[in-house]
Amino acid sequence: MKFEKVVLLIRKDGIEANCFCVAVDVGFEKAKNVSRFLSSFYNTTFTKLKLDLLNESVEFDIIWLNGSGN
Repeated sequence: MKFEKVVLLIRKDGIEANCFCVAVDVGFEKAKNVSRFLSSFYNTTFTKLKLDLLNESVEFDIIWLNGSGN
């Protein structure tokens, strides 16, 4: 669910999304923790994920946060 929250926050804040604010809102203590999470589990960085989402070059199916994932 943390990844979905990161994606939703980047989509919501757009170009203004920054790693620290997203990290805190998702529950990480520091920006470097969200960066480690993304690189370890999703082979991406915050900046790359943000650019991909802004350019709509990647699509994610958000299932847990919209209520359909049980």
